[in-house]
Amino acid sequence: MQTQYYAGWDGGGTKTLCRVLYQDGTAPQPFTAGALNPNGTVAGQCEATVADLLRNMAALPGGLDACRMLCIGAAGISNPATRVHLQNALQAGGYHGPVTFTGDQQTALYGALGGPGGIVLIAGTGSICYGQSTDGREARSGGWGSLMDDEGGGFALGRDALAAVVRAEDGRIAPTVLHDAVFEALQVGAVRKLIGKIYAPGFGKREVAALAPLVGAAAEQGDRHMPGLLHPGHHHDLDKVAHMQTVRCRVKADVEGDLVVVQQIPDLFLVGRLRD
Repeated sequence: MQTQYYAGWDGGGTKTLCRVLYQDGTAPQPFTAGALNPNGTVAGQCEATVADLLRNMAALPGGLDACRMLCIGAAGISNPATRVHLQNALQAGGYHGPVTFTGDQQTALYGALGGPGGIVLIAGTGSICYGQSTDGREARSGGWGSLMDDEGGGFALGRDALAAVVRAEDGRIAPTVLHDAVFEALQVGAVRKLIGKIYAPGFGKREVAALAPLVGAAAEQGDRHMPGLLHPGHHHDLDKVAHMQTVRCRVKADVEGDLVVVQQIPDLFLVGRLRD
């Protein structure tokens, strides 16, 4: 088997997927690691993820030296310091070959459509709407991180689920089915125990985002609070699409083609292509 290969990392706020393609067209099983976003992970998480992925690549036939190109599509790559951070982590992990960096929104667009000429609306841990014309012009809306943006993403919905539980406990809202669902997911028996769980070291965006499917399940059960939780997220994501259309008209970016919804939160929204 040919030992020279190309590798691609799809890095998000909770996990990273690595796919490898050998020059003869064969591909081993992909492997995963933790989050790859220095802007929103705990100290050392990004370095640990890079080291884990490089260890897996080093175990492939030919090792790290056989990698002809590594493409890293990562959340937070628009922050210039992120590229430096990742480059340092790669060198520390023993990789000194060619590498190219791009945002995970671009890898999602190319993965869904096979190339430019469309718009992708992504809802994973965060959320962003991104478009690229066939001649390379770009436009984006959203994707500014969990502290400022990302409505409709997993972290925002997970946080809203936790907020609904404590508000119901206070009597600020009526009881919600999320109470028992969150308790079971986090293995706690009382609301006050949530404090120790949520603010414990190691409990971060990934763990909060993992609660997002509970919101969809509660909606299916007819929980009266779910329209208030889901609709703002839907509206904000639609706002992103509407803003993209405005940007397209203003700068004449000519971003045409399919709109693809990439939804990484199961059992919550319909996923697929949307056409005019």
